[in-house]
Amino acid sequence: MRTICRILLMIIACSPFTAQDMTAQTAQSAQFQVYFVAVGSGWYASPSAGDIHGFSRIRGANRSADIVAKALSTGGAKYGIELKAGDQSFVTVSDMEKSLRTVASRIAAEKPASPLFVFYIASHGISEGIAWSHFSIPGDFVYRGDPSHLNIEGLSNSTLYAGSLVDELEKLRIPFLVLLDSCRDGEEQHFSPSVLSPEATRNLNDVGNALRVMNEFRDSYPVLFSTTPGQSVKTVADPLAPEGPQAIGPLARRFTLSTSNSLNTGSATTLNSFLRQMTSPTLDKLTSPAVTHSAVRNEGNSIFLLKTSAPHSFDVVEGTGAQPHICCPSAVASTPASPSKSVSSKGTLSFAGAAGEFISSGKHLNLSDPACKISVTQQGPSDIQITFEHGDTEYDANFSTGSNQRFGAGTYAHAQRFGMDDSGQPGLEISGDGRSCNQISGSYHVAAVEYRSDGTISRFAATFEQLCDDSKVPLRGSISISSQ
Repeated sequence: MRTICRILLMIIACSPFTAQDMTAQTAQSAQFQVYFVAVGSGWYASPSAGDIHGFSRIRGANRSADIVAKALSTGGAKYGIELKAGDQSFVTVSDMEKSLRTVASRIAAEKPASPLFVFYIASHGISEGIAWSHFSIPGDFVYRGDPSHLNIEGLSNSTLYAGSLVDELEKLRIPFLVLLDSCRDGEEQHFSPSVLSPEATRNLNDVGNALRVMNEFRDSYPVLFSTTPGQSVKTVADPLAPEGPQAIGPLARRFTLSTSNSLNTGSATTLNSFLRQMTSPTLDKLTSPAVTHSAVRNEGNSIFLLKTSAPHSFDVVEGTGAQPHICCPSAVASTPASPSKSVSSKGTLSFAGAAGEFISSGKHLNLSDPACKISVTQQGPSDIQITFEHGDTEYDANFSTGSNQRFGAGTYAHAQRFGMDDSGQPGLEISGDGRSCNQISGSYHVAAVEYRSDGTISRFAATFEQLCDDSKVPLRGSISISSQ
């Protein structure tokens, strides 16, 4: 009961302010002076133990943030920060908060007549199922247990909670635009009458429904989501490089399609016209309309983007995270995770899928050294993460036994997504080229495995079959690696 009260109080405390807080000066402005933070959280910490879970990399997250940042700069933005993951450096909540403070300070110092703060993030995302509070996942986030039962207070402290973000932006007393380019994974939940009386249960469920409305930000400036609560999204082709190696977030794609024509021709884009395009069901066949319940205010007719011949510069900074941060401390006591080490290897990864298979796009792919740089990472003897890098393209093959036991020759059936597998279930994940699955089912067969004296794997050979999300078309392949 105390946990439920904490959840409700936390969300109530983050309710947005009313329309009376708008300034008349902003409503009458003809063109916004845009300031922004664009975040790409694409590199995620690996689980450090069998009972700890994490998230897969998002290859196109950095690219998504870069697209938005460059479009805003070309469209006349006064200043911005592009915050992205580096090579094994994670974007943290502190990094995002620092970027927000830096841009807010810049606005306060420059005192623009009609400022507009744009915040964009490409990341993993989850939502709790009572009030549909949404959490954008930073790169250093790992967790214990079922993600649908994580401690909500701990989640809000370990992630970027949408309610807190909006609350901070509203404190600036200027218009803003938020784009949350992520999944909203979560299971819908209601209070059960098994413990409470029917009347108390009805009252709490009524409160939950009211809080869901609050988390739609109907009284706020525009907050756009990639999808509806409880749903997942996938990365999609970059319209600026359709055959390029990296897919991007659906809102980044829609952002490009909504603004590219005006930026190419030099015509103005108002905030209203931009939002109509982003939420249009006919704009794009590869993505669903952005989801928003926020009402557009009078200043929506002001110019949002107008191509400039001399774009202002923006700062590009990397995340500072180096170690996993385990959520949620109040739920389970934990020991610090030990860093993993990457070992160079030799080997081959080969896989193919029929038309409709997401990871392979219906093609056959064969990756091997010396054309590819191959690295092997292990957190323990019961898991192995293998990366094949070729130029800007990267593929991962990840396997775990689902226990603390070493791999042995044989078949590992009923595998689930690596890093999010249930206790005792094998883990499997084949991903790359900006494509990954939200849910995985499948199996793999270890043909050969050898260990060094320190418990790390020196040789690993396996065949695998993977089903991505709700697809019935399997990805099949094999992998073989060896290192000194």
